[in-house]
Amino acid sequence: MDSRRRRPAQQLVGRGCAVILVIAALVWPAFYNGQPFFHTDTSAYLRGADAGIQKLTHRTTAWSLPADDSAAAGSAARDGSTASSTSSIRDKTILSGRSPYYGILLYLGELTGGFWVSVVTQACAVLLALPFAVRVAGLPAWPVARLSAALLAVASSAPFYVSFLMPDVFAGVLIIGISVLLAVRRVLPWSDYLVWFALCTAAMVFHESHLIIAIGMLCLGIAWNLWAGWSNSGGVGVIVAAIVVANAAQLALDVAVKRLVGAPPLVAPFLTARLIDDGPGYRYLKATCPANGFAVCGSIASLPMSANQFLWSPDGVFSAAAPELRRQLAAEHLRFALAVIRYEPLGVLKCAVSDALTQVTMSGLENFQLEDTGRRNFERKIPEEHLQVLRHSAAYRGVMPTRLYSIINTSVLAAAALFLIWFALKGGIGRSAPATAGIVGWIIVGVLVDAVVCGVFSGPHIRYSERVQWLVLFAASLVAAARLWERGERGGMATIAPAAAARSTDCRP
Repeated sequence: MDSRRRRPAQQLVGRGCAVILVIAALVWPAFYNGQPFFHTDTSAYLRGADAGIQKLTHRTTAWSLPADDSAAAGSAARDGSTASSTSSIRDKTILSGRSPYYGILLYLGELTGGFWVSVVTQACAVLLALPFAVRVAGLPAWPVARLSAALLAVASSAPFYVSFLMPDVFAGVLIIGISVLLAVRRVLPWSDYLVWFALCTAAMVFHESHLIIAIGMLCLGIAWNLWAGWSNSGGVGVIVAAIVVANAAQLALDVAVKRLVGAPPLVAPFLTARLIDDGPGYRYLKATCPANGFAVCGSIASLPMSANQFLWSPDGVFSAAAPELRRQLAAEHLRFALAVIRYEPLGVLKCAVSDALTQVTMSGLENFQLEDTGRRNFERKIPEEHLQVLRHSAAYRGVMPTRLYSIINTSVLAAAALFLIWFALKGGIGRSAPATAGIVGWIIVGVLVDAVVCGVFSGPHIRYSERVQWLVLFAASLVAAARLWERGERGGMATIAPAAAARSTDCRP
């Protein structure tokens, strides 16, 4: 009797130890580096949250800036100078886009020391998403989810983005959640809906691009349901609820900024910068300025220039502009985009397709190895007490094995993609494992939507691709596990643990 009672406890302890080991594996790059990885925008998230907490509690940290320029609900100065900050309370030009909600997660890491709580939380978000997706696919969460997590830790970009002090890893978590909610055509347990609602809402409030990805996938999901026969109102309802709450959170933030500053936050003119960089926007300005009435016409002598230079460079347009002109540029960017589309629709479409294709094919881990420019940026933005630790990190010293790991990551990614294509050409697994096929199909759609959203609106950057490319390997692992399970069933014995939930047959890709 005693031994029977001890057995469940021993299993629980064993699985708990396995979870801890997988979490540690998912943050191995941070351990190797000596600390979690900073990005040039990390300080913006932190200072946004810090300024709000400072306003409420009068508690300051190493990240606190003077009250008149702390950019309470936006980002800190990108050039390191509070006198010329792009985002400034004094100038009433607070920028949106650097979510203080994500900043709170980083703030907790600051309070507890070394930001380890922040990256462990990110690892837990990934580790929570995987078993819920695996179980809904009709496969046993143990050991498939743990083995998938271990595979991701060894051979994908996932552990780097888990270890990154940026909200990027939540893009992948969001895509998994929406894929499950769109694919499954049966009612899930309320606990599943609650978990996915929490994870998806958090991901959406952490970064605006995640909200756009969710809306894009939702529109495609509704179109698919209407075409294939509506039977997925529960999953769609959870996605809609998460989008509504995320928008409400952003509205609350806008109201708070307006009360604090006296003006609502500004959206940086990404579309203006992107269209000028691509060409159609510049050609439109050359042909129609100054009659078109756009404020950007005043800078046409310095155009064209890259989108990053337009937005953030001291010799660019937006950052270098006076506060009033900055507000005008932010207010007109949607009208400018529509005007350019009307002027040169085919040119805009061609550039958008090119940007999206470029984005989806980019790969590399260059964000995790600092060059001279990155070091100079951090020297300006990071408080001295954190700089002392940063200077000893592997990334700062240029000794992170990013080149070798990029080769491994790209090779495994290519193999996973070929594996999925091979299975699709063979007829896939839709008949024998429709739930798995549905989730995998929507994951691939999500990766493509991410490429379109980021490539078209912000421009192609390696980071935007790498942050979700690990999903391709996860999708391949789901297909492989489903295939092994199917063979085990045909052979009269389960290849994977026999405690799997009954497979649903009411899903489609």
